[in-house]
This record gives sequence, C-alpha cells and structure tokens, in this order.
Amino acid sequence: MSGVNALIDLKISAKLAGAADLGTPVAPVSVSKRIQIAPGTDLDEADILWADERTIAASGNEDLDLAGVLSGPLGGTTPTLTLGPGDCALITNRKGWAVSAGDGDLLNVANSAGSTGVTYTIVLIGRTVADS
Repeated sequence: MSGVNALIDLKISAKLAGAADLGTPVAPVSVSKRIQIAPGTDLDEADILWADERTIAASGNEDLDLAGVLSGPLGGTTPTLTLGPGDCALITNRKGWAVSAGDGDLLNVANSAGSTGVTYTIVLIGRTVADS
C-alpha cells in the first residue's frame, strides 16, 4: 500500500534536585511516547509527507498553504507558537485537523530575529481524511 511509514519517538528524562537539612530530595521524571504511523487514511495512518529546510530573511515571514495537505492545529485569529534558536516543537493529533478553505489552512512562519535570516526544518505528516 502506498503512503507513509513513520516512527516518532519522544523521550524525556529529567531530575529535579533540591536542598534540605536531612539530605538532597530528588524528583525523577521519565516520559516516553512512541507514535507509529502506517500507510493509509485511518487513525494512526498517513498518506502525506512533506519535509523541507527553509530560510526566512531577516524580519521576514512566509505562509505555508496546507490546503489538501495538512491543516494547522492552532485555532483563533492570531495563534502563535514562539520558538527560539535551537528550540523544537512536536504537535500531534491522531484524528487530524480539518482543512478549511481560505486563510484557515495557512501556517505562518515568522522570523523575529531582526537583522539575520534564519533556517528551519519542518516535517508535516498527515492524511487526506480527517475524523470528526
């Protein structure tokens, strides 16, 4: 079957160490999540993959039109996800997000670095059918 095979692993291992009179309290945190995607258009499946490394000029921005590909997960009139150099974001939804015509399928990527261009990598995995 044609489509997308993907494996996304997220692992967070962290430890908070404090100070106390009778010792050092430690609060460990370990979170693991594996998302396995098979070819198709049902839950946990995908038939669309788009990946690119892109550069935005100083103080510039670009709209990525996701119509017929994937829809942006952020709602409202001015949704914002702010990332700095070296930052990373992962947003998932097993059901998908429905595409709406017009401006509802635009993902705006803006460079607020001021006087320098920035290069970013983007990977979008989805399916042409969203569940309601």
